Amino acid sequence: MRYIDHYEIEFRTPGAKWEHAGNVYPHYEWTIERPWWLLGLVRRPRITNYALAALTARMHANNAAIMYVTTGPTTYFRIWQWTRRGYRLRKRLLDAYEGKV
Repeated sequence: MRYIDHYEIEFRTPGAKWEHAGNVYPHYEWTIERPWWLLGLVRRPRITNYALAALTARMHANNAAIMYVTTGPTTYFRIWQWTRRGYRLRKRLLDAYEGKV
């Protein structure tokens, strides 16, 4: 599983532009490890729950988007997934839904 920075939710009413509605961030658990090849001289952080945190954040983003669509006049939503590629953030379209729920 890759590191996921956050999910971004956008909505659009018919005939309007896309509007930012919110972000969902995974709750990662971090530990400090000491690699054996560096003789314990260097410590570096490590994520222990990649898959669980990313999956939970994705489910929360989907639930928030669907609840917002069903309660208001909005009929379109899309969810963007932001990941790290080196030092840059990368944006990828994860889910898009157009139509009434």
